[in-house]
Amino acid sequence: MVFISAGFAIFFFVTLAAYYLLPGSTQWVVLLIASMVFYLLAGTPFTIIYLLVSAVSVYYAARYIGQRVDNGNAHLSPCKLVYVLTVCLNVGMLSSLKYMNFLTGNLNNVLELFGCPFFIPPVHWIASLGISYYTLQVVGYLTDVYWGIAPAQRNLCKMALFAGFFPQMVSGPISRYGFLESTLYARHDFDYGKVCMGLQRMLWGVLKKMVIADHLFPFTEMVFNDSGNYSGVFVWIGTLLYVLQIYADFSGCMDIALGASECFGITLPENFREPFASVTIQEFWQRWHITLGLWLRDYIMYPILRSKLWTRLGKRMRVRLGKRLGKQIPTFLAMLVLWILMGVWHGNGWKYVVEGFWFWLVIVCGQLLEPAFKLIRKDLHLHEENKVWTGFRRLRTLLVYSVGALFFKAQSTTEAFSMIRGSLSPSSIRTSVTVLISMIPTMQSEHDLIRLFVFNCFSVFLGFFIFWAVSRRKAKGAEIRREVASCPIVLRWALWIGLIVMIIIFGAYGPGYNASDFIYGGF
Repeated sequence: MVFISAGFAIFFFVTLAAYYLLPGSTQWVVLLIASMVFYLLAGTPFTIIYLLVSAVSVYYAARYIGQRVDNGNAHLSPCKLVYVLTVCLNVGMLSSLKYMNFLTGNLNNVLELFGCPFFIPPVHWIASLGISYYTLQVVGYLTDVYWGIAPAQRNLCKMALFAGFFPQMVSGPISRYGFLESTLYARHDFDYGKVCMGLQRMLWGVLKKMVIADHLFPFTEMVFNDSGNYSGVFVWIGTLLYVLQIYADFSGCMDIALGASECFGITLPENFREPFASVTIQEFWQRWHITLGLWLRDYIMYPILRSKLWTRLGKRMRVRLGKRLGKQIPTFLAMLVLWILMGVWHGNGWKYVVEGFWFWLVIVCGQLLEPAFKLIRKDLHLHEENKVWTGFRRLRTLLVYSVGALFFKAQSTTEAFSMIRGSLSPSSIRTSVTVLISMIPTMQSEHDLIRLFVFNCFSVFLGFFIFWAVSRRKAKGAEIRREVASCPIVLRWALWIGLIVMIIIFGAYGPGYNASDFIYGGF
């Protein structure tokens, strides 16, 4: 059972009915049961043991640490030991299930390089559904308890609900306990307006996924699965289409998750905030996958910067390199750790490490060169609010992100670099343009192919036009759903029925499509 399926629709509405029909004190129990059922139906059933181990281990560790926080003894050695061991257990499960073959494969390469005949065979373990999301969530909760900024949950079942709340299990977002606690366990009376708003957001997410993302799928797969025959301009076309695909796919999944939670009266953190309005890549990542970036910043980067080692490093750097560089270098090194972990979180290959390093390098270069950029803008009399300058910076940010997306989508690091070389080679560009022009009469002779091509393009452009118009309004601070809610009832229902009809007509179905697979659902 997955988000976009008849099974999930039935499951969701049955859960929603039980949630509001049963007494308010039992509502969180309904969600707990529903979350366990969802896991058993959506994931590999026996892997629920990993989720339960995480919930139970973090629950008892937090209770132990929380008692000493209350007494002012949180940093005693036994307390630290419990904290470290529990974090190692949870991160160890994540690492073993997701990264073991990556580590052993690289170790085998090193052994082979030195002529050692020993070989470590690969393992075939099945990872738990949503393990990358709930692991960070429970580790963040335990850390907050250890730091004394969140109370220890005293109910094991409520802890299990926090770890496995079903809307978050496919693609997040990664919630903080302090943010989620106030609504997750509270009583919620039925509110027709909130339920309608939640359903409308879910519908918007389905439209993004089925009308835009899934119709782009065959084009991006064609380029990236046969990169040897598609170079030059095809690389840029395929990559830019993939950027649109992954955004529509991931943000569509978030709309479904947040909309479903809203129907229950529960607020989840936003994971996107108009990222393509960003003028720098740093701002882009403050608007894209927001909860992951904030988690890595608060639990990885900031603790590193506050550590004694980094403090001493900063003092030495300021003495040797001056105040400005001496302050920046320790920060850049901590950012490097963050971005490498950001890349590794996305997958178990070197291409993800390179992707993280690329974004780190661009951000560091941007900060180092900012004084020079200011002088250039001053000489050219360019103001920050200049529309042409803003448009250029947004396009530049899109292209920088596209390079990272190419590494994300490519089969390997070697293939990614090969595609980049092919996209910049004058001969490959000339050849690809010639091939692109020659494909037009070929498509005209293949009637089924041309119909599919035209239908896919029309669906994408229609969906993208609606998507773009809504994004423009949201970028200006408009609350679209509230504006729609204030419209006359006839117009309001006509709009939503129109979107449903559009999904039915233009949604991606049939052979070659699997609308249930979300790109970020594999993490």
